[in-house]
Amino acid sequence: MRVCNTPGMRFILSVAGPLCLDLEGIDLFFQTVFSTQPAIYDSTVLDIPWRKLEPLPPSKVLRIGVIHEHPTFPLHPPVRRVLAEATALLKAQGHELIYLASQETLIGELNEVAMHLYGLDPLAISYVVKAGEPIAPALLHIQTLMERLKTIHKSTLPDFNGVDNLDKLAILNARRAELRERYRELWVKHGLNACLAPPAQNTAVKHDRFGFAPYTIFLNCLDYPTASIPFGEVGELDKQVFELRNDQIAPECEYSTPVFSFKCASRINC
Repeated sequence: MRVCNTPGMRFILSVAGPLCLDLEGIDLFFQTVFSTQPAIYDSTVLDIPWRKLEPLPPSKVLRIGVIHEHPTFPLHPPVRRVLAEATALLKAQGHELIYLASQETLIGELNEVAMHLYGLDPLAISYVVKAGEPIAPALLHIQTLMERLKTIHKSTLPDFNGVDNLDKLAILNARRAELRERYRELWVKHGLNACLAPPAQNTAVKHDRFGFAPYTIFLNCLDYPTASIPFGEVGELDKQVFELRNDQIAPECEYSTPVFSFKCASRINC
């Protein structure tokens, strides 16, 4: 994946996908990559060998944290329904579900840190400006959403007016480390094996109208291992609870589009 960053100004790692069509495919993919010992070719890679783990016995009960919708980022009906269906199936299999409060999940705080980190490097947008090209509508839409968010979310960061970028980076790194520590405490407090979360507020939207993805960004900021797993699709049932508002598309535009759920682990479990 190629990113237009100033060298040395990449603070949140990129992710790539889709990687495969099924779990057998992802097992083969990673086993093949790990077997080449990538650290020989890339100095940024940890030299960790592939581990062949035995499947968990059916009797093994997992403690799974459930990250519900954040009040600032409400879920669309299909995403809310699929998350409920996934948790119901896990509960029926005998697993313990721990429903995490929005104050614990720190989604707003982690997104705030991430967006400030993204904004430290103006290189990519400077290329567009120098070329005289118009800004992509998707970026303008994200900017509009961010300005609206500032009126809703109470900032937990200091006022950065007059603060140079180096001092700002130090403040953001310290805040990020603090939030990661709080997540470690959360994981240990509840004895979690994994967490289930929505990857986005919505499924399909009009072109250039997706906006930013708070449920993806908070995990990017934590730098936790995560997989986005297809589960269910939009159907007629979702139309019954859909309230069309400004900047939203009608539910018929989403029929049969897939809905995903996130499964994430902490660094403790890796």
